[in-house]
Amino acid sequence: MAIICIVIIYCAQRWLNPIVRKKLKIPLPIELIVLIFGTLISALAKFSSADVFKMKVVGHIPTGFPPPAFPPVNRLSSVAVDAIGIAIVSFAINISMAKMFAQKHGYALIPNQELKAYGIGNILGSILNCYISTASLSRSVLQEAVGGKTQIAGLVSCCLLLVVLLVVGPLFQELPNCVLAAIIIVNLRNVFFQITDLPKLLKISLIDMLIWLVTFLSVVLTDVDLGLLIGIVFALLSVVFRTQRVHSSILGQISPTDVYEDVKQYSTAKEIEGMKIFRFSASVCFPNSDSFVQKLYKKTECDPVKIKQSMKRTTLSLKDLEVVQPNQNNKHQNGGLEEGDKAVCIPALSVTLTHVILDCSCMVFIDAVGIDALKQVIDAYSDIGVKVSFAGCKESVYDLLKNTVCTKKDKKGNVIVRAKIYVTVQDAVIAATEC
Repeated sequence: MAIICIVIIYCAQRWLNPIVRKKLKIPLPIELIVLIFGTLISALAKFSSADVFKMKVVGHIPTGFPPPAFPPVNRLSSVAVDAIGIAIVSFAINISMAKMFAQKHGYALIPNQELKAYGIGNILGSILNCYISTASLSRSVLQEAVGGKTQIAGLVSCCLLLVVLLVVGPLFQELPNCVLAAIIIVNLRNVFFQITDLPKLLKISLIDMLIWLVTFLSVVLTDVDLGLLIGIVFALLSVVFRTQRVHSSILGQISPTDVYEDVKQYSTAKEIEGMKIFRFSASVCFPNSDSFVQKLYKKTECDPVKIKQSMKRTTLSLKDLEVVQPNQNNKHQNGGLEEGDKAVCIPALSVTLTHVILDCSCMVFIDAVGIDALKQVIDAYSDIGVKVSFAGCKESVYDLLKNTVCTKKDKKGNVIVRAKIYVTVQDAVIAATEC
């Protein structure tokens, strides 16, 4: 019976509905027609009878409303944890459905408005012994399939449900469950066909494709609520994974402009001798602070920790390192250093490193662990005579660096500048060549 209903509904929606729409302003309510005829056939043929087919039907449908009453507050402690999970999953279901229909019909979605509406509805519904309200995957798709586009469609559905609860409910007691399942399956076919988007997602991002696949399989193999919860957790874990695998690069100047880009991506970008301009394409925070420090040392080809350890093993100090005194004859070879400037020449390095410039244009925020990582970098480079400066900081990052990283107080309370902040990378480069 379910297969017959699926074929009838699909054929009517695919071929009969377009013909009816040309003559009528409303679509053919094929789902309602199948519902009525399915109930009549089941009642007349006694499908639910134990002597015939033993088919599962809807069964007893109570009529009327329970009296209004406040929810028992004494049970709050036993349901609080479950309530948080239900709230998150139900809101995720609602936003997912709303975004899908908003994209399909071309209107804007305001998530905060949706959240407030559900909050108010659930508060009022708790007094009337209602279930938690959220978007119904099957009913939403079904209502959209039959042409519902405005709040009037929801009002009509509520009125019909009110009539069913008060009067018509007992008439659908013989409705087979397979008929309801057939209606839902046919109207969810567009949702199932979204699996064809996997190749597109793979081209865009492997992680996004895995999130889609994990969520889809979780919903199919378990349940909608649990499946979406698994999908949300997996998406959050993917965010943590992405923050730990951040792209970093060494920048070079694209002559004759003041633009600095990745030397590996742009062949015309050339490094400035004696300097390393490092860009970390994310905020420095707890998940990636160690990765930031490691990539900085690796990209600059100067690990101050290893250099200090090597100095201790060979009983060297900064005085034992070769000091380069630039002059007018070797000014070009020394990255534009003037006479009187000093640079530490480390045998393990291919260039004489004097300055490390951190391009902070991609950093939106820095947490406490990130602040400690930046202090560690400044102190480590300072120990081997390399100056660190910041450039391209956003306002929030600038204030944070200025108050916590770039300055410190000595024992007498005097402010000591440990690093400088510049508006652009070009300003930092000019200052480094002139100091």
